[in-house]
Amino acid sequence: MLKQIESGSFSSGNQPSEDVCGYVADDTSVHAWVIDGATGISPSLMLTPNHSDAEWYALRINWHLHRSIVCNGTTHDSDALLVSAIGAANADCRALIKDRAADAHLLPSASVILAKVQRHSGGYLVSFAKLGDCCGVLRTGPVSAHIVESTLGPSFDLEFDALAARLAQTSGDNERRSAVLTDISERLLVRRKTMNQPGGYAIAAPNWDPSTLAFESFHSIEPPSLMLLSDGAARLIDKYRSCTLEDALDEVFRIGVAGLVSKVREIERDDPTCQSWPRLKASDDATIVALQVGAHVP
Repeated sequence: MLKQIESGSFSSGNQPSEDVCGYVADDTSVHAWVIDGATGISPSLMLTPNHSDAEWYALRINWHLHRSIVCNGTTHDSDALLVSAIGAANADCRALIKDRAADAHLLPSASVILAKVQRHSGGYLVSFAKLGDCCGVLRTGPVSAHIVESTLGPSFDLEFDALAARLAQTSGDNERRSAVLTDISERLLVRRKTMNQPGGYAIAAPNWDPSTLAFESFHSIEPPSLMLLSDGAARLIDKYRSCTLEDALDEVFRIGVAGLVSKVREIERDDPTCQSWPRLKASDDATIVALQVGAHVP
């Protein structure tokens, strides 16, 4: 069923990537996913001292998701598979912290997007389960594309983009820079405390409410193609405005994930102080999975 797949996860620097991606394919269906881990706001790592809480949490979701798909992928929808995987990873987290008191904002979290493609009614049913700031694009025909937006929305980062712009203007002024960094730390803590709370934002985390998982599906007569991106890869589109998601989907099958991510890194290398493109992280982990489904041969 799978004609072509391109996938890869690239770290923002010398440390391991805290993103994970994967896929499972057989003759009747294809599953693909991207997971973007985030470390909690804590003076020290809560789960894996001298390592990365975010990487640990992303890998646990990845492990359980892969297992869930292998065991139940033919009978379960993408949302049920993802709910099961996040729940199992959260159980692992609770077992690790045991009796230690830990507010949710101290623990790791993750954005996740899972796509499932299966044959259906003379065509293909494509479904997406998503949570957080991962996004995607689906092409169901030569001129038909659907944007799979993140559940956080385009305005989620506006406040921090503004703070990043202020920070970029403090070069050479240590006092102003320190004040802006303090503002950023305080605002990050305030936001993280709204995670999975009324009026806050929904994301995979130990205090997650499964009812907040977003789900959407599309029917395609033609063999579809799709791409899933972490927010570090999606910068090429939504922050740097270098291309559209549809353009990136076409491009990734020509130059590969490494080629597409290299375009992100080139922009970031040319703007090391974040002056042209204000951002809190000069560079972020970038992860992409893109796939094309082959025509069905009876």
